[in-house]
Amino acid sequence: MNNRDTDITDDHLIAYRMSREEILFNWLRYLKEVIKAYFINTGKIVDESKMFQDQFDEQVWINVRNFIHNLKELPLWKNRSMAATIFAGKNNYDYWKTIFETGISPDGADVLAEPINFIDMINDSHGE
Repeated sequence: MNNRDTDITDDHLIAYRMSREEILFNWLRYLKEVIKAYFINTGKIVDESKMFQDQFDEQVWINVRNFIHNLKELPLWKNRSMAATIFAGKNNYDYWKTIFETGISPDGADVLAEPINFIDMINDSHGE
């Protein structure tokens, strides 16, 4: 661990990393799929261009909260040893798309234990 980051809390580091533009862009794609999956599973047809213009059922919000919580809990966000590699500089959108889809960076580094599966991540694994 670098001595310069000892005063940065894990929560702050997680929030900073998850909010980087190229990362946020990619996990919001999954969040959209979480919402679409709800409508598909309930047999409702939704116009994607107007998806956010109607009030969501409570279960959609539960799924959204669970997904974000489970995404936040992934070890990569607080892994300080990745500061000089995976999180060094600004990577493009496809870099993070590859990581989320495969678990491996385009340069071959293991980043996630497994690819992101948004269906698994809407499960309530945090006891709420």
